[in-house]
Amino acid sequence: DETISADGPISIEAITLASGFDVTDIKADFQLVNTDTYRLKNLQAGLFGGQLELNRLQYSSNMFEDPTAELSHISLGRLLEFADFDGLKGTGSLDISLPVSTDQTGINIKDGLFRSTVPGYLAYTREDVAGSNIGLQALENFQYQDLSGEINYQSDGSYRIAVHLEGNNPDLYGGHPVVFNLNINGTLPELFEALFITGDFEEAILKEIRKH
Repeated sequence: DETISADGPISIEAITLASGFDVTDIKADFQLVNTDTYRLKNLQAGLFGGQLELNRLQYSSNMFEDPTAELSHISLGRLLEFADFDGLKGTGSLDISLPVSTDQTGINIKDGLFRSTVPGYLAYTREDVAGSNIGLQALENFQYQDLSGEINYQSDGSYRIAVHLEGNNPDLYGGHPVVFNLNINGTLPELFEALFITGDFEEAILKEIRKH
């Protein structure tokens, strides 16, 4: 019945996660309550050129207490490079808020939000994809002023992502303004672990654009 406890600051220079991206400059106040429960407070770390912050993260009995991960100034370009969409690249910066909860089967996110902090561009160029579809043509060189949306994800892999995109393609119809409102949903395994981009997610976006 021995009990071990600890309390104090910790720092880690870098961790490479299994999915292949680095989390750097990790700092937090650590508290080991007992062998089954630990807490991290004021957690800060760098990823995708931006900052991750968690006020409090508690792990007890193989479950996380429901935290909200706040990500600021995340590089859209680096995020897309990691996601490895065939033919998609872009620039810009995102702020992301992810209310996370766990159950017996895994991680859930309810009403997560993301929004661009600066204008940027998206370029989706794949041979024989755009064709005569005006939406896909617009995305070949899309200069956006606003990129925002909402993320919901359940531990069974089902997801719903709403994307609002405002801007124009200067090479299309004299740069006439274009607004995309995309509602993408489906079921993907291990979606959260792959940062919401894996499996047939790319095809889900293409179907939605073609539909509108």
